[in-house]
Amino acid sequence: MKRIPDLLHLVLSACFIAWISSQCQTLSASDVSNLKLKNFVSQNTMGQKKNSSLVGTDLIDNSINPDKYFVGGGDVFSIHILELPSVEYMAVVDQNCDAVIPELGIIRIGKKSLTQAKDIITDFVKSRLKKSYEVYVALSRAKSAVVTITGAVTNPGTYQMEGTSRIFDAIRMANGNVMPAPYDVNYREVQCINKDSSTTYDLFKFLMLNDNNQNPYLYPGDNICISLAGKKVLISGNLKSSYYGNLPIKSGETAKDFLSLFTMDGSADMNNIIITKHDPDSSIIYSMLHPQDITLTDKDIIIVPQLSNYPRSETVKIMGEINRPGTYPLIRQVTTGRKLLDLAGGSTNLGNIERAFIIRREKINIMQKSLNPVQQSNLTQQLPTRTAISPVRPEINSAIVNINASNDYSVIPLDNKAMDELLEPNDEIVVPETDNKVYVSGRVKSPGAYPFVKGKKIGYFIETAGGFSSRADKTNIFTLTQYGENFQIREDNVIDEGDVIVVPESQQYKYMSTVLLPIISIFLSAVSTAMVLYYYMNQVN
Repeated sequence: MKRIPDLLHLVLSACFIAWISSQCQTLSASDVSNLKLKNFVSQNTMGQKKNSSLVGTDLIDNSINPDKYFVGGGDVFSIHILELPSVEYMAVVDQNCDAVIPELGIIRIGKKSLTQAKDIITDFVKSRLKKSYEVYVALSRAKSAVVTITGAVTNPGTYQMEGTSRIFDAIRMANGNVMPAPYDVNYREVQCINKDSSTTYDLFKFLMLNDNNQNPYLYPGDNICISLAGKKVLISGNLKSSYYGNLPIKSGETAKDFLSLFTMDGSADMNNIIITKHDPDSSIIYSMLHPQDITLTDKDIIIVPQLSNYPRSETVKIMGEINRPGTYPLIRQVTTGRKLLDLAGGSTNLGNIERAFIIRREKINIMQKSLNPVQQSNLTQQLPTRTAISPVRPEINSAIVNINASNDYSVIPLDNKAMDELLEPNDEIVVPETDNKVYVSGRVKSPGAYPFVKGKKIGYFIETAGGFSSRADKTNIFTLTQYGENFQIREDNVIDEGDVIVVPESQQYKYMSTVLLPIISIFLSAVSTAMVLYYYMNQVN
């Protein structure tokens, strides 16, 4: 009686096997037991999971353009019968582009696109099934591609890459994972040779328009060659493209084809593009809307001008202790400092509106020509370049050097007169924080921060800091006034809150310590040495 369950189990197992066998036509015993076939499949499916889910096998498949990816040796397909969830086949593509399915046989595919290969495999599997089942085929593992890159890259040679990589990826890898500059290499004519085929691709079209037709997937055995840039044209003007300047052109390329690679700015005048021919010297007005037949040659110049009536977008900024800091539109002949302060909600409780100022980032000499006399009178004066003063604190010394070296902005105190002056594009109004301190630095007895007393002059604050030290240069004292992140040098006697008073080191002391003292020290050393030698010689005699 105990053997009845075992017999029942055997009978059920036999019935299940018979049912599975009835669904599929089996190959001959010699085909199934073919040792080479099994070894090939086991080697190429190593790491693949049996009975993997449809979602898992579809990940690689979904990341590939099936019409542009060509099947080759090393690709692995997962095949599912939707009505039979427990049945799964693995098809491995060999170097002859044949797909091997151990249970079903060999499928002749050839160099086909992924879409075509999946259709061929689906038809083959369906032909081996006795019933009409739905067959799902997915690429579960992509091949590797051994390719060779030569030409204008830093590390030409042979590389093994994923089959899902493209030509541009191979060029980057051969250039130290850095994209070669489009001004230096000829992306316009990249040659790819494989066995008996040779194709030229325009990778610049891929870079500019994301056209992957010009950047195909790698295929085993590809030989890729990219040369240095030869013929170039200069293109500039109102463009929104990532690349412009001196760029390579193809032989016989027309202006229409070249300009089609670029995205024009909304302000571009596409009816009046200026093309200056190098040989012979002449200028042509070109229209993209009604293109002429113009062939570009080496060293031509293309300028895309701005529309003559295009409205300009101009802004000003207000920063610091302000209720609504930020960037605001500038209305020509209307926006003043007072109106901008009102628009930004006025100063906060911590702001000192009396010390507000405008930073106008233009060269001073240009500013003085363009401003009216009232504005010129409000400009703070820039002093001639000073030599670095080592005893001053390093951060102040650095600020002095930067100010004198750049000279690229003008500071306009926002007093009552300047409040009603018209602002200019890119002006910045800064409302500083109230700072009831004056800072005394350099050769004083007690450098540091001291309470600001309105109306007091430099001498008062130096006395508050303990007076001059013995090394002080009393004739070259100057003041640093902070404007935002910038400092400006002043030599007047008026002190405002937040100012830094700098007392430099005496030049006489500096001369003594750097010139006379070393000379005296050397002289004394020489005298001492001579006396020692004289004493030694007397002892010997």
